[in-house]
Amino acid sequence: MNKHSTFAVAALLAIVASCGTHKGDAAKIGETNTGSTAAQRPPATLESFDPVDPSVTGQMDMAASNGVAQSEDVGSLARPEVKPLEQSAIDKILARLSPLQVETTDKKDFAVRGRSMPPPKTGETITTTFPPASDLKRPDAVAVKPGPLQVLRYAPDGDIPVAPKLSVTFDQPMVEITSHKDTIANGVPVKLTPTPEGQWRWIGSKTLLFEPTTEHMPMATEYSVTIPAGTKSKTEGTLEKEVAFTFRTPTVTLQQYFPSSGPVKLDQPIFLGFDQNINPIDMLEHIEVRAGNRVIPIKMADQKTIDADPTIKSYVDQAVAGRYVVVVPSMEMPYNTSIRSS
Repeated sequence: MNKHSTFAVAALLAIVASCGTHKGDAAKIGETNTGSTAAQRPPATLESFDPVDPSVTGQMDMAASNGVAQSEDVGSLARPEVKPLEQSAIDKILARLSPLQVETTDKKDFAVRGRSMPPPKTGETITTTFPPASDLKRPDAVAVKPGPLQVLRYAPDGDIPVAPKLSVTFDQPMVEITSHKDTIANGVPVKLTPTPEGQWRWIGSKTLLFEPTTEHMPMATEYSVTIPAGTKSKTEGTLEKEVAFTFRTPTVTLQQYFPSSGPVKLDQPIFLGFDQNINPIDMLEHIEVRAGNRVIPIKMADQKTIDADPTIKSYVDQAVAGRYVVVVPSMEMPYNTSIRSS
């Protein structure tokens, strides 16, 4: 018996077992109908069924195999070919329609929601004049006796580490209390040389400030300040003598450099770090490299040269932007020679 026949026998037995009867069941049908229960019948076994006769027609035969999922790709229906109606056909369709009845209510203005009520005001509104009416008389102006104008104080003065601004204070009003633009429209009574980028402004009517556009005035510079004789105040006071003073910001100081010892490559880049912002192009004119008594020409190192030297690149990465310069010899330095940079 092959595999399909075995499966057919087993399937047939299962069907017979579920819906057929075993030997002796026919005789007991009457008993079942007269009140006996299924629990009183003995359980069916394989031996209680008659053997299957293969020659008998009508038996079930089936085969089992691995199933294949049905494809869900149904596909779209073909779009039918369409073409527009001719105008004569359209006119016939429209002619069958009853004429449109125009109602007076068909046209309406756009419905705009009414404006919301303004929020209620808190408290009580009192209408009055300002300033309030009064019977008091305005006091007479106090006569100011003009005297000589004096400069009370100024800053900075002398050698200073940094100059954030310049201030000069007089003992008499110098301008009217008005807008900043109006107070400096006719110039200021103080002359600053040299004058960096910035602006003058009055604080009150007696103190004049100069504020640079940067964080502080340029370093390594000597400034002179002059208030000329004959300067007048708003109360007609006159400065009898010229007032002049100077202040100086510190010069550039070399704080860090590399290399500091040898031996080094013949085309070794040189790093120089300073304590303040510099102009690398201007600084290049003040740097000298000597090999013995011989001056070695130098030039600015490009980024490729800096990246090729790990030590120089680490110095550049740690330095403050604008406060260093990297130079490189324009020619190879001589062998076994002491190199000096200044």
